[in-house]
Amino acid sequence: MATGHGEGYELSDFLKAKYEHVFVVLFDATHDKVVSRTDFVNLLRKVADIHDSEVSDPSYKILQERIASIMAGLMKGNRAHKSSRPLEMHMNLEEWLTHWSEFVAAAQSRAGWPDTSLDGKVDYSWQKDLMDFLFDVIDLNGDGVIDLAEFTECFAEFDINDWLCETAFKKMTEGTKDVLDRTRFEQIW
Repeated sequence: MATGHGEGYELSDFLKAKYEHVFVVLFDATHDKVVSRTDFVNLLRKVADIHDSEVSDPSYKILQERIASIMAGLMKGNRAHKSSRPLEMHMNLEEWLTHWSEFVAAAQSRAGWPDTSLDGKVDYSWQKDLMDFLFDVIDLNGDGVIDLAEFTECFAEFDINDWLCETAFKKMTEGTKDVLDRTRFEQIW
């Protein structure tokens, strides 16, 4: 199981499965257990398709910039690949789980959203951008809340079946009005 770099935190089985699922479903488009620039290019294409954004649209350029920023943040935070050229880097599944282990440890230690790892060597400021980006991708109509129909339609594009989407959505919206707003999305992040 992934442990934090010198932080002694081990992801629970649930969190490990969650982060591995996110890795496989959203990021590892080439299914090689490594996230690289190619995977982010594929993510850009998929998100552009979901939102009917053409390469010539201003919205496409915004998507491209957001995804590039997220990739750069993730790669710069990968302790295994400290480099000034983040677009040439990659992160394998073990490194991904270690990254999230450290993030969770920092969040628990600080009782909130961490800016850095506990040792201060990894910047997590891009994490908020990732969370906001994913919220915006799933919020298909842009009304600031995600309902079951949007959630299911979006994740169908990632080959997630309706039953699994409905099950996950019900779990995420327990105690709410059957919608996810940004606040709840951040709480369950």
